[in-house]
Amino acid sequence: MKINHTHHIAINTRDFEASIKFYKEILKMQFIDKVDLGEDYVAYLKYAEDSFIELFKMDGRLIEGELEGNLVGLKHIAFDVDNLMEWNAYLKDAGIKFILDVTEVGPIRKRVLLIEAPDNVIVELCENY
Repeated sequence: MKINHTHHIAINTRDFEASIKFYKEILKMQFIDKVDLGEDYVAYLKYAEDSFIELFKMDGRLIEGELEGNLVGLKHIAFDVDNLMEWNAYLKDAGIKFILDVTEVGPIRKRVLLIEAPDNVIVELCENY
């Protein structure tokens, strides 16, 4: 018995449309569908063969609070990319806020960068070196 891959990552959003735009336009994910659940809406975006982001429309219904990287809960979402330096230049040109510039993490043989996504979500892009 084993886990094969991540199917989806669910995120409650403060600004549903801004979140859809970020993942679609900035991170180049494929918009799949927006579904009306009655009181809520959910949007699905595909980023790999069988991997999705699931965004929930929570505009105005989330409890506000400051999210810090070491609190219990979601710390960050990491996506493996094929050319980190190309992504680095693209994100800087797009004016995206960086939390960590490109850094080599020797013990795990990866190069990483961290950016800020909507709703206090930290996105890591990483590449083996």
